[in-house]
Amino acid sequence: MDSLNDEWAKRISAQRDMYVVYTNTDLTEGRGREYPTHVCESWATAHRLGKGGYVQGTNCPVQKHACFQIGGQWFGPVHINAPTKEDDAVQARHDARHKAIKKAYDAGLTDDDLKALGAAQ
Repeated sequence: MDSLNDEWAKRISAQRDMYVVYTNTDLTEGRGREYPTHVCESWATAHRLGKGGYVQGTNCPVQKHACFQIGGQWFGPVHINAPTKEDDAVQARHDARHKAIKKAYDAGLTDDDLKALGAAQ
């Protein structure tokens, strides 16, 4: 794992502290999950963007986080949404369809063949 971290560390061209504005998925009682809504270069910008955007209209919490620039893109705190059971079912259908289309291409079918079958991508 350290070698993977070393490889990513070599790609970092810049690092700086940013101010991250957080809100909650439940703005009524605050029983939901926290997630970042804005990443700002200045504290003042973060507080302006977070004004009144939290639970029951209060101001959003702001935290300072280190962010990293890799290949011109900035990376920092993110919230990854877990799929629901419905998402899993849709994903399974999507994956099965694309697997079947790949098999069709591998077997020599063309885009026109797939269109004739009503299975075009």
